[in-house]
Amino acid sequence: MSTAQEAPATGAAARRAVEIVDCDVHPSPRSNDELLEYFPEPWRSYEARGPERPIDTFTLVSQTPNGGVRLDSVPPGGGKPGTDPAFAVEQMRRMGDLRHAILIPLASARPRENADREAASCHATNLWLADTWIGRDNIDDVFRGSLRVALNDPALAVREIEFWAGDDRFVQICMAPGTLVPLGDPLFDPVHAAAARAGVPMGMHPLTAPGSRLLTPVGFPTYFDEYHSEAALIAMAHLTSLVFNGTFDKFPGLRYAMIESGNAWLAPLLWKMDRHWHEFRAEYPAVRRAPSEIVAERVRVATQPLESPPRDKDLAWLLEAVDVGDMFMYSSDYPHHDADEPDWVLKHVPDERQARIMSGTARDFYGLGPAREAPAR
Repeated sequence: MSTAQEAPATGAAARRAVEIVDCDVHPSPRSNDELLEYFPEPWRSYEARGPERPIDTFTLVSQTPNGGVRLDSVPPGGGKPGTDPAFAVEQMRRMGDLRHAILIPLASARPRENADREAASCHATNLWLADTWIGRDNIDDVFRGSLRVALNDPALAVREIEFWAGDDRFVQICMAPGTLVPLGDPLFDPVHAAAARAGVPMGMHPLTAPGSRLLTPVGFPTYFDEYHSEAALIAMAHLTSLVFNGTFDKFPGLRYAMIESGNAWLAPLLWKMDRHWHEFRAEYPAVRRAPSEIVAERVRVATQPLESPPRDKDLAWLLEAVDVGDMFMYSSDYPHHDADEPDWVLKHVPDERQARIMSGTARDFYGLGPAREAPAR
């Protein structure tokens, strides 16, 4: 064996040797007809009657170029990005040592103005995902699914969770953050109880939607970047609500993933919550431990979009500031235009955190089992 062969990999090659669990990959049906067959009547006919009303019926939210997708993610045989499972795996493996991808369908399960219609859409999406990407198209057992639920109607959400209970291909219950009240409100207790019984974490992921679902604390946004940046504010509001309403104490098995909502906010938010809890803890009888302890145990935060301060060392410092590094899980947001590739993320996180951030934390959180053995060099 040559000296070159014996030498350990360095730089980008070494980074690509790190096993990857990607917590945010977006699959799509090849066509509306592919999904329609999974809808029950009368919603199948309702869905087929015509296109959705445009996203900006109530607001003038500008959208990203190219529909928000990477141009190189168009499958070789044509079609929309994210519609070809084999090509998606091939492309993601060119970026790094992908072992698992957690799938989060978006376009086919966005919020609806009618709760029954939304629940039908979620159920159809789950059936489609079970048949295709996590079913017959599950290349090398890479894919795991997120269960879409109509969260604003808790009874319908519980029904969907119980329908799929025990199907370990679904490792997450996913919903949009545009809820009627914060997630710690007792309105959602039945959903949290069902998730805890099922042993499956909740996953919150932004989902652009028309009308009041885009409302911010100070009105409607004008531009996509407003909406996208404010995802962090919504995540903070929900997390604070869950903690101070005692939701995690009420449901010992409940866990949450905050996905595509930024991450630099986590450390200062925990500082603030801990300070208030220590000063006014009598006001929160249901909160028996410091918020930072609860969040460290029950909450994980996806990396994309990874904050990129002018100095890389500032991000490393932030990860260490309140030991939030073990709470981060790698996510790419593939095939979207702002996808964070593994190599780029690895360059911005400390060496000693890389294995946990890129796969270890997600393996533990989603119950994916131990990492595969590294091949002999």
